Amino acid sequence: MKTFIAFCLLLLPVAVFAQKFGGMNQGDMQNMMQAMQEVQKCMAGIDEAKLNELKNSSEQTKQEIDTLCAQGERDKAQQQAMAFARKMASDPTIQQMRKCGELAKGAMPMTGMADIYDEKDYSSRHVCDN
Repeated sequence: MKTFIAFCLLLLPVAVFAQKFGGMNQGDMQNMMQAMQEVQKCMAGIDEAKLNELKNSSEQTKQEIDTLCAQGERDKAQQQAMAFARKMASDPTIQQMRKCGELAKGAMPMTGMADIYDEKDYSSRHVCDN
């Protein structure tokens, strides 16, 4: 129920935008609402306990990487960050969230969604420099 309310609140600015600028007609709004219901169904299939595990693992890994950076172990920090990113990208829960994100992207084309992690995009960056 909280998810549904959150999505409705997310849609409010879209509805105002559509009314104000005439960019969407009633059919477009109905299609968007149906698509958002699909997103809600998708999100309902995600295990919250697993999400909490991923969150805790992420926080722990961040602390470890920050420690390595502080100790001047930049190469180890970068290797650990890349290994963690690959692990997260292959995690089934993250893949399900990505699928839900794609559904949301299709439902709300005028919103910017976060890009999917691509190791090549980060090859010229260092985790200790962020």
